[in-house]
Amino acid sequence: MVKAIFALVSTAEAATLGVTWGDCGAKHATVDDLSPTSITTGGSATTLTGTGISDEDVTSATFTAVVKASGVKVASCSGDATSDIVCKLPAGVGTITVKAVTFPLKAGRVNIPVDVKVSSLIPASLATTATHIEAVDQNGESVICLDVNTKKAAELEVEKSCSGTADPDVSEARCYHGSGGALGLTESVDVKLVDFASGAGHINVAGDGIEGFTCDNHDFTKSGQGITTDLTDCQPDKISISNVLYCSDQDTIKVTVKADAVPIPISTQLSRVDCASRQAAASCSGSEDPDVSSPRCYHGSGGALGLTENVDIKISDYSGGAGHIDVAGDGIEAFTCANHGFTKSGQSIVTDLSDCQPDAISITKVLYCSDQDTVKVTVKDNTVPIPVTATMKKVDCASAVEV
Repeated sequence: MVKAIFALVSTAEAATLGVTWGDCGAKHATVDDLSPTSITTGGSATTLTGTGISDEDVTSATFTAVVKASGVKVASCSGDATSDIVCKLPAGVGTITVKAVTFPLKAGRVNIPVDVKVSSLIPASLATTATHIEAVDQNGESVICLDVNTKKAAELEVEKSCSGTADPDVSEARCYHGSGGALGLTESVDVKLVDFASGAGHINVAGDGIEGFTCDNHDFTKSGQGITTDLTDCQPDKISISNVLYCSDQDTIKVTVKADAVPIPISTQLSRVDCASRQAAASCSGSEDPDVSSPRCYHGSGGALGLTENVDIKISDYSGGAGHIDVAGDGIEAFTCANHGFTKSGQSIVTDLSDCQPDAISITKVLYCSDQDTVKVTVKDNTVPIPVTATMKKVDCASAVEV
């Protein structure tokens, strides 16, 4: 709960900020309310209160939050909850203060206040943020997990609606990206309209998070808002895209994803993005070889049912279709596989990690997506009923900062 809040203000603009949030499945607590759902910039701090139910007594807690704007990390903060935890936003535009907590917190309903102060002069570049928040208890177990998004309230209202039946102008390819989730499961979805004329065209649909899939160059027809395409040859057995709508007034695409592991469909609004941008992250195309004149590093994470695995890959060298790779993970269970030989054919990177990965975890697939310069990894954990797919972005090997 706590973090839920201090993440939600990492973004703003002179106006009212709307807040959307979702619990992402901590082991010991479920966040069921966050109020108020808006923040006014300028003036005194706004107190936001996160409310949830814990199944255990909490005698201590440590909070962390990572805030991203347009996919780029702009702030992070962490600390012991017995003292005020202050997270400073970039350029001095504001602070989020999680007020000190008196322990122990007894099992049951818990309220945690957070003071948020945001300047009315916050730049447009920080107007939209996505924040992932986690807290661990005295046993190192997850007690809070929350994903929070903030945006100008007027823009949020527009995004929630889906109106207009006009056709898109696809004189050049148009790309859309978004994510949605329920019950701790999140699926990121990318849609690319390749071409369209006279009510028909070709579409690419890709997803990762619950389970990765890529459907390229599929025929589609459009009638009203509805986009109809058959993806049965490429979507995983456990996942189906049951509905696709083009919302011409908002220039967005609304997608409904059904996963067997989630009892309710997941609907998400995809915003238009530059097809070449890293926001189109779920896509995995291109089979060119990477240039490994110097080591290349990639980082990402994926999770399901409250479990998250962080994965790092380092390609140390590569030539003639073979090379050496380091693979490390933490989150579900830590492991390190150093200097393992691998071969590459098309997108696939093949390596044997059986001597170093934990018994309960296996990396079942590794793909190099040359068009995006990303690595897509599928991790299978015996405690999770479905594989977890993560798209890993290139980072600086020394600083682990996305480049």
